[in-house]
Amino acid sequence: MQLFDNYFVKRRDNPSTNDQFTGVKDTSPKARAARAELISLFPPDKDIERILAHCSHMCFLWEVDIPGLQKAFAAKKAGDEYSAAPADIAKALVCIFLAVIQSRPEFDFNSLEVPIDPQEYASRCGEAVERLVVRDDDFAATLPGIECHTLLSKFHMNEGRLRKAWLINRRAIELAHLAGMHLSTRTPQPGDTLFERRLRIWCSLAVSDRSISLILGLPYAISDAYFLPQVERRLKLAESTTEQYMLRIGVITGHIIDRNQSPAEICLENTLKLDQELMDVWSAMPDSSLGSEPGPNEPRERYLERIPMQFMPKVLRSVLHLPFMLKYPPNPRYNYCHRIAIQAAREALVLYKIIRSSTRSYLCKTIDFMAFTMSMLLIVHLHGYSEDSPDHSPEEDERDWELVGGIVAILHQAASESQRGGSVAAESAHILGEIYRTRSDKKDWSLASTCKITVPYFGTITVGAGAKLAGSRSHNRAPSQTAPTSPSHESPNQMYTPPLSNLYTAPSDTTKGHTPVTENGGEGYSSHTLPSGDEVNMGSSGFTGLEAITFSGLFDDIGQYPWPNLNLNVDLGLDQGWNLNWFENGMLPQ
Repeated sequence: MQLFDNYFVKRRDNPSTNDQFTGVKDTSPKARAARAELISLFPPDKDIERILAHCSHMCFLWEVDIPGLQKAFAAKKAGDEYSAAPADIAKALVCIFLAVIQSRPEFDFNSLEVPIDPQEYASRCGEAVERLVVRDDDFAATLPGIECHTLLSKFHMNEGRLRKAWLINRRAIELAHLAGMHLSTRTPQPGDTLFERRLRIWCSLAVSDRSISLILGLPYAISDAYFLPQVERRLKLAESTTEQYMLRIGVITGHIIDRNQSPAEICLENTLKLDQELMDVWSAMPDSSLGSEPGPNEPRERYLERIPMQFMPKVLRSVLHLPFMLKYPPNPRYNYCHRIAIQAAREALVLYKIIRSSTRSYLCKTIDFMAFTMSMLLIVHLHGYSEDSPDHSPEEDERDWELVGGIVAILHQAASESQRGGSVAAESAHILGEIYRTRSDKKDWSLASTCKITVPYFGTITVGAGAKLAGSRSHNRAPSQTAPTSPSHESPNQMYTPPLSNLYTAPSDTTKGHTPVTENGGEGYSSHTLPSGDEVNMGSSGFTGLEAITFSGLFDDIGQYPWPNLNLNVDLGLDQGWNLNWFENGMLPQ
């Protein structure tokens, strides 16, 4: 474009560009048909008012993420929907069915003017939005279309369809690139009313992409060169503490992905540096964002927003130190990482119990899965690491087992029909409950059955006697009855597995005088200086090496691996593909 904007030739922006980008004034037959079909899916106005009033906390979050959303509802209510872009109507529809499926258990959908089944309604509306807007280049390439991608990605994320959420968000990024939104640090032209909106959406896309990519163990799409300048500018404009926090976490999430994607970068120096970055971000949060109890006169919406913000840092800090935790106790230099990972997992589970008691059934399935992961980490610690700790405490072990048992009970309750918790909670409760029963078999684990767990997206885990217990087993049994060995991580037949250890974002520690969260009010572990510079070649998966103590093999059943099937019409979500089998004497079927 410089050829037409220089000393000799000058160009001027078309004043209608914004109208075209926002999709308004589109009176084509296709646009009219799309509007009509989308509008037909809306409940009656009185039903919409009841649904949104019941989910006022979600409306608060939507308005933070997607500016102008309330205007779309106002246009629909005023009968002026035909002046709005089809994608604007789709955005409002997505928010309605998100509110429907994440409503509290006491809401009676049969009492509406037009009764609906929450899951069926959400599925029908989601299919229509994807068909009419997301898959249509004309509507999808508008600014409301890109925002619609963002909301639909959140819907699939909440429902546990991580791969589909990732793909929809990636398509939005591609469209944003084509629209030049990656250049949103330029000084806006006078009268550019969309500049701040474009900047906000670009940053939101980048943060979402990094969050989902971290879970799936994939690279992110937007490099720091086209993210950091936008973050700096957005931080100057953002008034929301939550938005500022998520932007900073998005930057650190990218650094963690860089570490996980490059085996040479998985060293203690980088891990401790990232840990400090997480702590710095958390310490920058105001005191009003801390604490697990509602503050005086604190709105319920604000409380429901900040509690998950405390949960995410615990999860991320735990999995950040996980690769080095799994090398302890054979190498005592990793004692610090072990302490941090376990303490963060404990605190995450305590917060999860608070979240579940507050939000009940509309908590997203992904957070249920994180609670499952933290519980598994604590069980691994109790079965294989706890007694080798120099400051081992049987009383603390008992509290940890009680914590895991409490999580199992909560997941069972969440999975009940009355709470519409979904099968993620049910399957997590089943698997954790089965393993929880082994607490009494700890002393005889080397002689116990082998457990084979299939987890969606992450493959198959074989739980049995690892290197530590296999040694004692070989002394107590005939040589021909040796324990199963772990498959070589160098085997060319072993497929790469996205890491289970790469979960969401954020820091946790005793910064700002904040005592680590514990159920019994006890103090957390103190910090110790850790020698740095040790390289740990573990690939992208932080769980590599876990079999050294407790597991006999990780993700070794490639026949259960879902990624070769790229048929998006049969997307394997977190609520599908769970399985658990026990095999006597550690013998797995051939």
